[in-house]
Amino acid sequence: MDYSPIRTTFGISVVILAIAGVISAGKIWENVTADEYVVIQSPIAGDLSWRLTPGVAWQGFGDVTAYKIRTMYDFREKGYAVQFNDGGHGTIFGSIQCDLSPDLAVLTPMHRKYPTQQAVETGLIKTATEGAIYLVGTLMSSRESYAEKKNDLIHYVTDQVQFGPYRTRQKREWIKDVITSQDKEVVTAEIVLGKDGLPERQERSTLSQYKIHCYQFTINRMAYDAAIELQIKQQQAITMNVQTSIADKVLAEQRAQTAEASGRANATEAKWTQETIKAKETTKADQERQVAVIAADKEKQVQLTNATRDKEVAETQANQRLAVADLDRRSAEQKKLELTLLGEGQANQRRAIIEADGALQQRLDAYKEVNFRYADTLRGAKLVPDVVLSGGASGNQSSAQDLLDLLKIKTARNLSVDMNFSGIRQVPRAAMPASR
Repeated sequence: MDYSPIRTTFGISVVILAIAGVISAGKIWENVTADEYVVIQSPIAGDLSWRLTPGVAWQGFGDVTAYKIRTMYDFREKGYAVQFNDGGHGTIFGSIQCDLSPDLAVLTPMHRKYPTQQAVETGLIKTATEGAIYLVGTLMSSRESYAEKKNDLIHYVTDQVQFGPYRTRQKREWIKDVITSQDKEVVTAEIVLGKDGLPERQERSTLSQYKIHCYQFTINRMAYDAAIELQIKQQQAITMNVQTSIADKVLAEQRAQTAEASGRANATEAKWTQETIKAKETTKADQERQVAVIAADKEKQVQLTNATRDKEVAETQANQRLAVADLDRRSAEQKKLELTLLGEGQANQRRAIIEADGALQQRLDAYKEVNFRYADTLRGAKLVPDVVLSGGASGNQSSAQDLLDLLKIKTARNLSVDMNFSGIRQVPRAAMPASR
């Protein structure tokens, strides 16, 4: 049996299946990059599954839609027209950047209405940017957009793209035409502010509904129509001429001021030369005076120091003398006390001795002394005459002896001493014979 046709059919089937597998391999897994959010719609139930982190995601033959997390909407080649409140026209060229929110509560509704990246850019970002640029022209004139309100223009466009167009009201005002210098009436628009001081909106921006954050609105260039360009050039020329005139005037005034200042400077220099000399002399005199004052203060301080030291030395010496005098006084008092005690002791001793023997020794000594005195006194007296007659000498001698005896007896009686026997004794005064 020939199996060749069967083998051929089997091989063809394998090849077909291999080709189908290769073709369908891209429908099984999806690689999510770091700069995108991916939504996968299942092929049967139609459920939407978001993958917000990079990596490989299960596709399961579902439809995949990728959205860039960060989108730069570029209109640098094809700008947007703007009409200003003075009737001028211009074209703004630039770009704006927007970031998608990772919130699934807004990503899914956004995907249902804007199911592609291109739909988000054209249906959301482009529409909001065009409307904001067109409405911003009513808030300023051509000249203001070129000059003083250029930064306001950028802010107004960014704010309206993000949160919605402003609610405005018209007003009429007279302004001076920069070309003709004539007053003219123009209709301008002003932003209506709410009670909270924030601008009121005509409607909420669709971008804010989907939490798309727009930022960094950049103007690369702004093209004005021919009339506005001419006005701007004329204004620049006028401004330049005015600035030149002002500069010339300022220069002339500066020259006059320079000349005047030069004269004043010379006078001031001469004046301050003298003032410098005066200041130097004054400074020198002040220095000398200060030196003299310092020297006097130093001398005074030295004198005060010496006086203080002398006073301290005198006080120290006086205190020392007082201390020595106090010690001498205490020593004298102690000596006096010692002598008093010694005298009292000796007096008590003598009193005891006297009371013991009646002061016999003292009386005997007195008795001897008195008799010696008597003898000395009578030794010079002429008790014996120069011529002694016979038989008369014994009489005179007897008289002298009697006198001595009487004196002895008187002394003995006064001293209470009994001399009538060979042994000496004390005689009571009551027992002594009365003196004659």
